[in-house]
Amino acid sequence: MSMSLFTLGLSRLVPLLFAASGILVAGRLVYDRLRPRHAAVARGAFALILIAGAAAMAPTLRRGGTLLSAEHAFGRADWQAAADRYDSYARLRGSSRGRAGTRRALALMNAGRYADAEAAFVASFARSDRGTVRASPRDILSLGLCRYYTGRLDAAERTVRAVSPGESPIRDYVLGRILDRRGDANGAVAAYRASLAGAPCFYPALYQSVRVLRRDGRDAEAHAALDAFCPAGALLNRAQLASLAPRQEGPGIPPEKEFYFVQDD
Repeated sequence: MSMSLFTLGLSRLVPLLFAASGILVAGRLVYDRLRPRHAAVARGAFALILIAGAAAMAPTLRRGGTLLSAEHAFGRADWQAAADRYDSYARLRGSSRGRAGTRRALALMNAGRYADAEAAFVASFARSDRGTVRASPRDILSLGLCRYYTGRLDAAERTVRAVSPGESPIRDYVLGRILDRRGDANGAVAAYRASLAGAPCFYPALYQSVRVLRRDGRDAEAHAALDAFCPAGALLNRAQLASLAPRQEGPGIPPEKEFYFVQDD
C-alpha cells in the first residue's frame, strides 16, 4: 500500500514541480527585464507572479492531498473515512469516474451504505458517445449486490445477469437468493449448484442450498451437497458442516440468513 501511495503522490507531485519551475522562470524573466529601469517594480512583479502562481496551484495541491488521504484510509479499511474523503475529493472537482469513483463506491458499500454505493458506482462508469456505459464485470456485480441488499430484486437480477456465468461464484449465488426470495426453490437450488460448480468451497452457496433442500424435505440431495462440498484435503470446519446435515434428532432446518460480501479493489 505504501508503494501505491508513493506512486500516486509522485504522479501528482511531478506536474506541480514543473508548474512551479515554470512560474519561477517566468518571474525571473520579468524581473531581469524590469530591474535595469525599475528595481522596486521588478521585485513587486516577481512577488506578484509567485503569489499568483501559488494561488493557481493551491486547488490542485489540495485536491491531490485529499485523494492521497482517501487512498490511505481505503488501504486501512477505514471505510467511512475513505468514503468521506473521496466525497471531498469530488467536491474539489476531482473526477467521480474511474479508479477514484470506483473506490468511493466500494468504501460506501463496505460501510453498509448500499443505496449511496449504487449511485457512486453508476457515476463512476465511463460513458460512450452512444450513451452506454463501460464497466468491468466486477463493478457490475458489485452494483447488482447493492441493488440486491436494498431489496430491489428486479433491478438486481437484470444487473447480475449482465455478468457472464462463471465470472464469480457470487453471480449465481445472488441469482439463487433472488429466486429463493420469490419462492422458486428449484431455480434457487440450480443457481446455488452453479455457484458451487465454479467455487466448490464457497460456503454461502452450500448453506443456502442445504437450507432450501432441507426446508423442502429433500434430505438426500442435502446430504449429497454436503458430501460434494470442497475437494479432499481442503481445510473445513467440520462442526459447521455437521450442523447443516439432516438428522432424525438434533438441530432443525438452518435458519435463513444473509451473507454480506466485503469488496476491495
